[in-house]
Amino acid sequence: MSKPQQLFGLVFIEKEPIFSVENSLPPLLPFEKKDFGIIYLTQKSYLKIIQDQNIKSNENYVYLSILREFYLQNQKVLICLKEELSTFNTLGEYYCTTIDDLRNMFPKGIVEKVRRTLLNLSHIQPEYGQRIINEDRYNYFSKNNDEIIYIINILQEKGYITHGISKLLNGSIYINTGIRIEEKGWIEIEEIEKPKNSKQAFIAMWFDKELNEAYNEIRAACSENGFKELKIDNKEHNNEISGEILYEIRHSRFLIADVTGQRAGVYFEAGYAMGLRIPVIWCCREDEIDKVHFDTRQYNHVVWKDEKDLFEKLKKRIKGTIL
Repeated sequence: MSKPQQLFGLVFIEKEPIFSVENSLPPLLPFEKKDFGIIYLTQKSYLKIIQDQNIKSNENYVYLSILREFYLQNQKVLICLKEELSTFNTLGEYYCTTIDDLRNMFPKGIVEKVRRTLLNLSHIQPEYGQRIINEDRYNYFSKNNDEIIYIINILQEKGYITHGISKLLNGSIYINTGIRIEEKGWIEIEEIEKPKNSKQAFIAMWFDKELNEAYNEIRAACSENGFKELKIDNKEHNNEISGEILYEIRHSRFLIADVTGQRAGVYFEAGYAMGLRIPVIWCCREDEIDKVHFDTRQYNHVVWKDEKDLFEKLKKRIKGTIL
């Protein structure tokens, strides 16, 4: 089965459903489109996108811009409902998110929009000196051609790029020489990718079913503050941290360490982040606070009674100490 289906105002090709025999999960619905790759939806999220009147046509560019960004970062996206997160988070190969979280990922202001546009351009053409011939407005988080021109002109005025792109009288985009990232732009990209400017929050915790709902509230607290959480589960380690984990910690703005369950790996990852001067937010469920390792008891933990309490306290802690 391959049939056209409109999502967020664009026509995607619906592919055959994917069934997970091993996990006994409901089927995933894949939708493919050039420049977006394949996005995956649960049946419930698909129906919500089709039926939900809150997803207005003039806001489609918000969701499509984030999906385009995921594609440029080579991440596989699975969109589900909030109540489905605990179920589908077991699929480690996908970044599971909700429609609301996608919206929260959109740049909050012009500075962030310009920086993330520059990163998008570097992913489209990672080779120095080459030009980019792609006027897709979702690369620029823009709702129309006027915004595209405005954003790339800002980048040019800052010396990050040069371009030969203009808007014709009929409103369409004319590309003469395309976009080239200049030396100053590549230097800025290196600066943006430093942890202090990252929008990534690394989650270190015991990835057990018992804490699935806690994880969902942690990711929600990150999303509310404009951060995208990253977890690397099914990588239990004993006195050894994988290279992938080290890499992702180094590229994170901060780390959330929930020590509920007292997993050695959580302490290792938090200690590594602290050694890099990356902020660590310590968390622990109330009934386990007395079990916290004596070397870390001096730190102010977010002590939570239930998942809702964790969300509220962590959201405030991120806002007060990271932003």
